[in-house]
Amino acid sequence: MGEFWGRTGAFAGKELRELLRDRRAVFIAFVLPVLVYPVIFSFMTRLERDQARETEEATFRVAVSGEAQALRNRIAEAEGLILTGDANDSTNVRRVRDGLVDLWIDVESRGSVDSAGVVLAPALTLHFHGPNEDSPAALDRVRDLLDSVRAEERQHRFAAAGGAGTLDDFVAWAEEDVATEEETGGAQAGKLVPYLLIFTLFMGAAPLAIDMVAGEKERGTLETLYLTPVDRGQIARAKFLVVAAGTMVTGILNLASLVMCYRLGLIGDVAEGLVLSGGGIARAFILVLPLAWMIGGLLLGISAFARSQKEAQYYVMPAMLMAFVPGVLSMTQDVKLDGFIALLPLANVSIALRDALLGGLPAGKLVLVSAASLFWAGVVLRWTRGVLSREDTILGFDPEPAFGPTPGGRRRAAILGLAATVLIYFYAGQWLQTWKLIPGLALSLWVLLPLTGAAALRFAWAGGRLAPLLSLRRPRPGALLAGALLGLGCFVPMSEGVMPLQSFVLPIPESVSESFGDLEELP
Repeated sequence: MGEFWGRTGAFAGKELRELLRDRRAVFIAFVLPVLVYPVIFSFMTRLERDQARETEEATFRVAVSGEAQALRNRIAEAEGLILTGDANDSTNVRRVRDGLVDLWIDVESRGSVDSAGVVLAPALTLHFHGPNEDSPAALDRVRDLLDSVRAEERQHRFAAAGGAGTLDDFVAWAEEDVATEEETGGAQAGKLVPYLLIFTLFMGAAPLAIDMVAGEKERGTLETLYLTPVDRGQIARAKFLVVAAGTMVTGILNLASLVMCYRLGLIGDVAEGLVLSGGGIARAFILVLPLAWMIGGLLLGISAFARSQKEAQYYVMPAMLMAFVPGVLSMTQDVKLDGFIALLPLANVSIALRDALLGGLPAGKLVLVSAASLFWAGVVLRWTRGVLSREDTILGFDPEPAFGPTPGGRRRAAILGLAATVLIYFYAGQWLQTWKLIPGLALSLWVLLPLTGAAALRFAWAGGRLAPLLSLRRPRPGALLAGALLGLGCFVPMSEGVMPLQSFVLPIPESVSESFGDLEELP
C-alpha cells in the first residue's frame, strides 16, 4: 500500500513540478482571477454610477395632447423636462418611435359627473418607446411628477371638504425590513457567487488539464511517460490529484476574492453595506472542495480525448456552457434544495451555495450535498482513469466511436436503447391508456413494450446502427431512377383514368369531397 501511494505521489510531484515551470499557466489559473475581480467590479460600479448620473442630468422631451393646461404648466416648470408643444394625433406614435419625442401624454377629458357630484378627472395615457433608453427614463420622471400632482390635488380636495391638517395625520405608515444584515447580504451574494464560481473554476482548471494531457501529446512526452513500469491507473490518479488540487486552490482563491469584493462594496451599489455571515462563508468553502474535484477531473478526461491543445479548447467550451445551466438556477429562490436536487451534480452545489450564503443551509443538507459531490467526483475519477488508460488516448489516435460493433459501443447502444424504450413506453403507453384503459393497458404491456424492447436489443447488438435494425440497404442509382419514373407514370393514369372510373362506379360523398377541397386550399 505504501509503495502504491509512493509511486502515485512521485508522479504527482513530477506533474506538479512541470506545472510550476509553466509560469503562464500558473498566472492564468491562480493569480489572474484574484486580480481581475476588483478591477472588473470597480469598472462596472463606476460605469453604473456614471450612467445613473447622466440619466439624472439629462433633459427629456415631453409632448402633451388634449385639454390639460395645468399639466403643461407643471411639466414646463419641472426640472429635466421640456415641453415640445402639442402632439399631432396622426404622427404622435411615429415621433416617439423615431426618438423625436421621449414621451407623449394623451389627455382624454371626462367631463361627466359621478354619483357623488364630483367631476371625473381626465384620463392620461403615457406613450413611450421601450427599446429607447431615454424613453423609459422620461416615463419614470413624469410618473414621479404625476404622483406629486396627485398628492397635492388630494390634499387640496381634503382641505376644501373641511378637513384639518393633512391626510398623513390620519393614514401614516412606515416600512421595515425584518431580515438581518447577514440575510440581506447573503441573498444578494447568493444570486451571483455560484454562477461566477462555476465559471472561474472552469477557467482555472482548463489550462491545467489541457496542458497535462493534450499538451504532453503535442510535446511527445505522454508516450514516454506511459513506457515506465508503472500501472496506468497510478499515472491517471497522479494527474487527477494535481489537476483537482489546482482547481481547489483556484476555487478557494476565487471565492475569497468574491467575498472580499462583497465586503468592500465593489460589486455595484447593491453591495454597499452588505454583511456576509461567517458561518455561510465557511459552508461555502466546504462546498467548493468537492465541486473543484469534479470539475477538474471532468476537464482532465475531456482533455484526454483531444489530440492537441487547440482541439481541447473546442471540447471545453460546450462543457462550460452546459455547466452554466445549473449555475443559473441559483439566481432564483423558486428552486428549492430538496432531496432530489441535492443529488444532482453541479446543481446541488450551486443551490447549496446560495442557501449557505443566505444562512439557511442545515448541517444535514451540507453533508448530503458534499457526499453526493464526492460520489460524482469518484465517478469522474473512474471515467478519467479509463480514458487515460486507452491506447488511442495515449497515442493520439481517433477515439473509438460512441456506437459501433465493439463491446463498449454495444454497451452504450444498449443503454441508449433501454432509455428510449422507457420513454416510448411512458408517453405512448400513457396515451393508449388515456384512450381506453383496459385495451390501452393490454396494448402497452403485450405489444408496445415487447416490440420496443426487441428493437432496443437488436439496436444494441448492431452497435447503434439503424440500417441493420430496420433491414435497410443502400439502393442503386438505377433503382432510385426507376422508382421516380414509376411514381410519375402511375400518377397520371390514376388521376385521369382510375379516379373518374371510381367516381362513376362508387361516387365519393360530397361532404368528403368538400373536406378534401378545404385541405387543398390550406396554405
